[in-house]
Amino acid sequence: MVEVDKLGPLVPRLFKRVVKCISGSHLQIADRAMCFFENDYFLAILKAYKESTFPMLVPVIVKLADTHWHKYPLPDIRVASCRSPSSPSRLF
Repeated sequence: MVEVDKLGPLVPRLFKRVVKCISGSHLQIADRAMCFFENDYFLAILKAYKESTFPMLVPVIVKLADTHWHKYPLPDIRVASCRSPSSPSRLF
């Protein structure tokens, strides 16, 4: 497994893809992308590069929490939206 601090050049492309998957209209792809937020390694990457990842993720997650067309992913989206910089969590 690659050390988190060596992933810097890949992080923007990785999170652009995650955002695209989360915001897509295909339920299974969006659901699988949201599963990344349950992975400790992914969360370590997110935490290490939060200055560049949060500006990409937060607006999309907040928008989806309000407007997503399917009810199934809403609990996952709401959990992810609660992990904002202003709310306490193990991520910050």
